[in-house]
Amino acid sequence: MEVSVREDCALSVEEVRALKGIEGLLGRDRELARRLRAIRRLRTRRRDALLVTLLGGSSLALLPAAAMTKNSPLLWAFAVSWAATLLSATRSQRLPGRMRRA
Repeated sequence: MEVSVREDCALSVEEVRALKGIEGLLGRDRELARRLRAIRRLRTRRRDALLVTLLGGSSLALLPAAAMTKNSPLLWAFAVSWAATLLSATRSQRLPGRMRRA
């Protein structure tokens, strides 16, 4: 039995068995799992911070234009942008214990 990983590379039964054994060992490594979760949380926080910054910047750019012109589409664009900023900011401030999914 050969499992094809790529078209030009096939694994033998022994190699597949060895890889499954390694995957099993890695799956039971609690320290590795903890480190990977920490990395994932850090990436999520950075992404959320960037999103809030961009949305906040767009809100601040739209505010004077919407206030000076009293143009309805600009007012709505500001309102939507500001609401999205607030929702993103509150989402990124959740406690780690509450971020667990059921």
